[in-house]
Amino acid sequence: MKRALILVALIACKQDPEKRSEKAVASKDFWPEAPAPTQTSGGPRELHYQPANITGYTMTIDVASQPGAAATISAKMLLALAFKASTAPTARDAYMKKIDLDMNAAGQRIAMKLDNDQMSVTQGTDSMTFKRGDHGAIDVGAMIDLPFTTLDFAHDKIAIKSNLEHPFTSMGGDMLDDAMVLFPDLPEGAVRPGHTWKVARTVSVGSNLGKTTVNYDFKYEGDGPCPSGAKACALLSFTAASKDVTVQHEGMTIKAAYGFAGKVYLDTVRGIVDESRVHMDMDVDAQGQKLPMAGTFVVKPNA
Repeated sequence: MKRALILVALIACKQDPEKRSEKAVASKDFWPEAPAPTQTSGGPRELHYQPANITGYTMTIDVASQPGAAATISAKMLLALAFKASTAPTARDAYMKKIDLDMNAAGQRIAMKLDNDQMSVTQGTDSMTFKRGDHGAIDVGAMIDLPFTTLDFAHDKIAIKSNLEHPFTSMGGDMLDDAMVLFPDLPEGAVRPGHTWKVARTVSVGSNLGKTTVNYDFKYEGDGPCPSGAKACALLSFTAASKDVTVQHEGMTIKAAYGFAGKVYLDTVRGIVDESRVHMDMDVDAQGQKLPMAGTFVVKPNA
């Protein structure tokens, strides 16, 4: 199970052949229904989050190995989150509501499901189920009822702090430290369409196997309708990359190079992310075995 979480975390980590991702996002096939900005010029405006309106998000991940890979790997994951008031008025505590992971790695299926009542794990022919209230290796109640991350939106700069007492942290790390860059830092002061800014984030690699810095380039493209149908969204585009990273796990040396690009629609009335999508490309070398992968991340508010 821990090996599966490490692989998912490596897949979710964001660094790589940036140009491939940028090209994919520019394609009409990436997000054909994405609304185009209707205002790309005009007076400056400020972009802000309203933390009280950030109540829940669902993230979906769909990745697969690419032609030429030494092994066939695919993974689909749904992660549903609830956000509630924290100790600071600008902060929100993140709670897990649902996990649904289905991975196939070189012919072996690995699955994990978590909801309010139980957690099930399947690896090959082995299967385990943990129910709320059971005294076992997994405390389902703690997984659901304890916040596993706190995001602070003070001054529209996102600070992320993991809850080290949450079971998920010890199992496989906190994926929000990298995945939730989809809540990007917003520019300071009033800006016009065309404004660019940079964001650097230090994120986890795998299951507590180290840290790496990912550098993001954002651009405020303009204003228009939101993917949800709301009328007022600012479109933010971005690309990102980091240096190649090498990690050691159970005697294996894994080298990875990541890059990605995407779009974030910020609802300027509610002060929330209306929807964001990211394309990721990744080159992995595991003990000399090449594993190029690509995938898409989608984040949108819970219904």
